[in-house]
Amino acid sequence: MNIVIFGPPGAGKGTQSNLIVQKFKLHQLSTGELLRNEINNKSVLGNKIFSIINSGQLVSDKIVGDLIEIYISKKELKNRIIFDGYPRNLNQALYLDQILKKYDQKIDIALKLSVSLETIK
Repeated sequence: MNIVIFGPPGAGKGTQSNLIVQKFKLHQLSTGELLRNEINNKSVLGNKIFSIINSGQLVSDKIVGDLIEIYISKKELKNRIIFDGYPRNLNQALYLDQILKKYDQKIDIALKLSVSLETIK
């Protein structure tokens, strides 16, 4: 089972993802964590990501998508991923659909967390 969970910052995506991961023995995919791991590994790509972030820019959908594909391609994670805050836009959603098909997978559930602005504050 692959799940996408999305909502505004502070809505509890990470908290809910952790609960779902524990209950259903899934693996949480957080793009922020993927990017941090790549930077910490000091790979060529990690150094590029570090430079992009340090200059105040956003990491491109292409770079994020490539990291996502590496994660999805792992056989032990097949149909056992919760996407925490990814995809964030239509291009990412289309790319995710494409790579899931490539690895014979799909999204089974999409959860949208809705909270009031007061709650987020």
